[in-house]
Amino acid sequence: MRFAILVPLLALSGCVVPEDPAGTSHGLPSLAAVQDNPRLALMDHVLAEYFASDISSRPTVCASATADGTQTALAPDDESALMARYNLLAPLARCAWTDAGWQDTRTDQPAIVFNLHEFDCANDAQCSGFASYTSGQAASMSTKYTMRFDGIRWRFESDPRVLMEER
Repeated sequence: MRFAILVPLLALSGCVVPEDPAGTSHGLPSLAAVQDNPRLALMDHVLAEYFASDISSRPTVCASATADGTQTALAPDDESALMARYNLLAPLARCAWTDAGWQDTRTDQPAIVFNLHEFDCANDAQCSGFASYTSGQAASMSTKYTMRFDGIRWRFESDPRVLMEER
């Protein structure tokens, strides 16, 4: 039931997120202000929406990106920057895919993994990409994000979509 809340949550993620959602960023500046790392800015935006929600009992949360069809950890500096902002975020190495879906390797409890995919930039001020999550064996709809850097920060517009798999 609690994961059913996440689908509409991702759909709403084009909304404005407070700079310090649920007190998780510890007063750190928004990663959306970093123009040269739009992928990190997008993951920060997606995680901010999730951690700002009122889910009472969260599973272990990890973040990943898909490139060339392979889901991998974010760059170490990016993963560290996000973990500094969100104390409940674990490194992807702590989440493992099992027959039951994503699990925390320390606790053997379910985990949720947020993933960015099909990320591309037309230039240094316009990018787009998709975000989704997998909880257990259930995957969310992908949300397409269009990003624009306005000279101060990345701005996000979202459009939830169901992607068709190519066969």
